[in-house]
Amino acid sequence: MLKRAEIHREFSYLGGLASIQETVKGLLASFKESLIDEEEFALKMVLTELFNNAVLHGNKSDADLRVFGEVSLNCETGDLTISVSDEGEGFNWQSVLEDQRICPDKEQTLSENGRGFMLIRIYGYSYEFNEQGNSVALHKNLENLK
Repeated sequence: MLKRAEIHREFSYLGGLASIQETVKGLLASFKESLIDEEEFALKMVLTELFNNAVLHGNKSDADLRVFGEVSLNCETGDLTISVSDEGEGFNWQSVLEDQRICPDKEQTLSENGRGFMLIRIYGYSYEFNEQGNSVALHKNLENLK
């Protein structure tokens, strides 16, 4: 079987939480042939958390607002890039990071705030937000691909 050099998927959906599981499932199916189980699980966790945050915090559960972005994997270098954006007003991500720097144990709680940052760090992704705080780009170099 010929291995693809790059897998790239764009997504866009309106709405609520009901759309998240199906969107994540569809994206994971595109990458399943290339990802080892541990990386597939990590991608599922991170995507689910990013989408939940976009719907709940970004779009304030407004079913008329979109969540959109893309996921790309360079199968030769292992570079995985994820971008997720919402149509909400954004948030002050610098403040959340500052709170976690001052009180690092806060991120270990089951708090509604900061769990996404914790998952991103646990799974080894680097991240960058836009100024407004309604778009995030994640990057990770995967050393072990199928």
